Amino acid sequence: LSDKTFSSNQAVLGVIERIVLEGKTLILIEHNFGVVFQISDCVHLMVKGRIELSGKPKEIARAPLLKEVYLGAFETYDSSDDTLH
Repeated sequence: LSDKTFSSNQAVLGVIERIVLEGKTLILIEHNFGVVFQISDCVHLMVKGRIELSGKPKEIARAPLLKEVYLGAFETYDSSDDTLH
């Protein structure tokens, strides 16, 4: 499903929640952070194909890097010194 179709489809979200309640692991790739934070136990934030942050949804939601990437301040990110250039 496309991001827009997935994140606006409550039936699909319900199926995902049932799968998780059954104790199964699900890997979700989604750009709608509201959906991600609603249904995830653990979130990995990828920047240019690399995992830069991992943690619980509330931790990732507060991370400055998420805001920089999501709000478009991301130009070039250097993970070695955690700076934007």
